[in-house]
Amino acid sequence: MATAALLFGTAATGTAAATTGLIGTAGAFSLGTAATTAGLGLAATSQIQQGRIAEAQGSFAEKVALRNQQALERQRLAEIEAGKIEEGRISRKERFVRAANIAAGAKSGGLLAGSSLNTLADAAFQFSLDRNIARRNALLRGQELSSRGDIMASQGRFAKSTGKARQRASLIGAGGSVLKGFA
Repeated sequence: MATAALLFGTAATGTAAATTGLIGTAGAFSLGTAATTAGLGLAATSQIQQGRIAEAQGSFAEKVALRNQQALERQRLAEIEAGKIEEGRISRKERFVRAANIAAGAKSGGLLAGSSLNTLADAAFQFSLDRNIARRNALLRGQELSSRGDIMASQGRFAKSTGKARQRASLIGAGGSVLKGFA
């Protein structure tokens, strides 16, 4: 009988084994559910983190773009100032040329009339054109820099809004992952 008990077990031993088997199965089921829940939690957390990272990248891109816009604005002002300096340089050169022409006319003992007067008028007109071109070029370079700055700022604002949208989408995706796990 001891051999039979060893081979086949007793009713008490068999019941204990059967109970242990059920508990083991229930424990395995609980571990599987826990593992699935943990996996869903990790997937949801990962999606949320990706959204936060996207939002932070968007905010950073906006800050960089706004700083670049400020730098371009400073450069625009420097271009306009350089145009004013160039305009002043041309005016100074004009005064020297005019003085030289007047001196040449006085040296010849003649009055300023005829071709001498035409030369002075042409020189004054040419210098006036040069000054206007210098001013215009500086303003055009300044406008170009201002436009580039505006474009950069717009790109930065777009990057920030895209980051926020990706962050919201990650929250929705995380919620979807959790709900999919319960289905």
